[in-house]
Amino acid sequence: MGYELGYTPNNLRAVLTQHGITQQGMADMLNVSLKTAQRWCKTLENPGHHPMPHRQWVALLKKLEKNN
Repeated sequence: MGYELGYTPNNLRAVLTQHGITQQGMADMLNVSLKTAQRWCKTLENPGHHPMPHRQWVALLKKLEKNN
């Protein structure tokens, strides 16, 4: 599976799917609210979208790497 470079909502959803992690699971891993996680996963066109901070993207990838 190919990923887009860096964080994008599509890339985030693909990573979560590949690892079998729900948005709630990601929220728990990163100590953020479910609402925040949901906003990161919304498409760029969606007015409720908020970009995921780079530090959170890196933290998620590191946690997933440790779990493998």
